[in-house]
Amino acid sequence: MRKYYLLFIALLMSASAVSAQDFTVDSIQYQINTNKEGEVNVWGFTCTSGIVNVPSQVTNPADNKTYTVTGVAGVIPSENWWEDGTPNGFKARTDLKSISLPTTVRVIGNDAFYGSGLTSIYMPADMDSIGNEAFVWCTNLTEVEMPQTLKYLGYNAFTNCTGLTSIAIPQGLTWTAYTPEGVLTRCGNLKEVSLPEDMTAVPKSFFNGCQYLTSVTLPDSVKAIGYQAFLGCLRLKSINFPKKIKEIGNMAFQDCASLRSFAANDSLQKINYWAFKDCYSLRSINISAAVNDIDNQAFAGCDSVTELKVNEANRTYTAKENMLLSKDEKTLFFRLNNGAKILTLPDGLETIGENAVEDENIKVVVMPASIKEVKENALYNNPLLAIHFKGTTPPTIANDMFSGALDGATAFVPRNTAKAYQAVSNLNRFKIEEENALPFIYTDVHPLNKKGSSEKWSDR
Repeated sequence: MRKYYLLFIALLMSASAVSAQDFTVDSIQYQINTNKEGEVNVWGFTCTSGIVNVPSQVTNPADNKTYTVTGVAGVIPSENWWEDGTPNGFKARTDLKSISLPTTVRVIGNDAFYGSGLTSIYMPADMDSIGNEAFVWCTNLTEVEMPQTLKYLGYNAFTNCTGLTSIAIPQGLTWTAYTPEGVLTRCGNLKEVSLPEDMTAVPKSFFNGCQYLTSVTLPDSVKAIGYQAFLGCLRLKSINFPKKIKEIGNMAFQDCASLRSFAANDSLQKINYWAFKDCYSLRSINISAAVNDIDNQAFAGCDSVTELKVNEANRTYTAKENMLLSKDEKTLFFRLNNGAKILTLPDGLETIGENAVEDENIKVVVMPASIKEVKENALYNNPLLAIHFKGTTPPTIANDMFSGALDGATAFVPRNTAKAYQAVSNLNRFKIEEENALPFIYTDVHPLNKKGSSEKWSDR
């Protein structure tokens, strides 16, 4: 049934997406719907007031035939229309102030009010569909009340409605992590939003760039948070994570600079790439037992985290200080920055994962003898002065791994191993030196000098 309904909507949208009206009555322009006998779509207006009240029925003066008004005509924008500003239907009509639609209207077409000066709209209670990009750049629109009968909400429906401060999303829509996409993208002044109880996902870019949104309450039905769903919500301080959520998408909360904590629910399994990147105010991260797939850069740039915890029942991960490790502590997945200049990796560690460490503060890395592999970008772009390898056998090191190392950087290696380390092509940025008999001192005194040296970090 739904398949045929969507086909009908598509036909209606395409039939109405033409460039001229068929007739005008009382300063309102109409298009005859060629797919539905006896129906017309309202297309535009000619009055100077900018206030449009659409009747439910209208008679064509050319043939005296009466039509029922069932939709707002969609528009196919001309190339670069935004730059040339040419009006087409209601599109780009900055003189449009308000429109009241009759109860007979079921559909608002694609791009119908794109770039118009609309400040308010009345939608009938039985309306079915709002088309793709229907209200994009309606910057004067402050409130929207959508009918509870709505079955289709198009992608980017309210994108760049920068005057919109509150909105309620109705029940009955179909939700996935990708649709409806970008509905409220860059609604920069949105402060209040009511979400339906049957919402099963927060789709791609749904709240992207909603800078004044401070809190969101997700319904218990939500199972996934999509790609860039809350990207750039700078003032978002709190959000709940319902029990059914299993996945947080790429960049879902990137640049949410006011978010202070994250606690995974008991069902969450996957946290994707850059999910919380550059959440500068994030203080605590709590990983639940069910989580088994965290991208190594999920929390990149979260430099204020002071607490990283993993539930003891988790079979995949454990936490040690500011490091997320495999349960057996043999693999480092990522390290959260804490301002330290020396990174001493734990004994027993065998693998440093991709993109595990990226910290401009780190000057020295101490590798335990157990290290076997340093993966791609594991220490990428770190301005290293030195690496201290404790193993007598060099680890496998990915290409261009130490591209951030400073000129003159040194790799200190155990006695009688210099030749073996010199043979590692990916260490060619470093001067290889065997450590001397004196112990290294890892304090505020420069660790690369012999015991008793007075050179400080500030001197480097």
